Amino acid sequence: MKGPKTFNEAAHIVADEIASLLERKNRDYGTDNILLFKELGILVRTSDKVARLKTLLWTERRKSEVPDETIEDTWRDLAGYSIIATIFRQGWDGKRFGEDVHKIGSEIADLLVKKNNDYGHGNILAFG
Repeated sequence: MKGPKTFNEAAHIVADEIASLLERKNRDYGTDNILLFKELGILVRTSDKVARLKTLLWTERRKSEVPDETIEDTWRDLAGYSIIATIFRQGWDGKRFGEDVHKIGSEIADLLVKKNNDYGHGNILAFG
């Protein structure tokens, strides 16, 4: 499979993949784990993921493996929690995440594209 040719295309592909991941996790975990502590709970989970990312990046430098979660998995989870927080900020009213995540993911991808256009390709990623 060929990779994306532009940053815009890559941003939308990854945003869709993260939206699908959120839908699967929502089916697996339900919404109670998020609804219980709302945005503060998302902050705690995000903090846990940042700590995990630091560990993963450190062990990668030592050429060691951390089981069960890759660096890319952790980045995707962080992006997912950002989408969930954005849903809350936009007045999410308890609907199942799966109804909203593709719309929010697309909005975030559009924002990334706009920022990339504003600041130039060198500031984020350059696609040959």
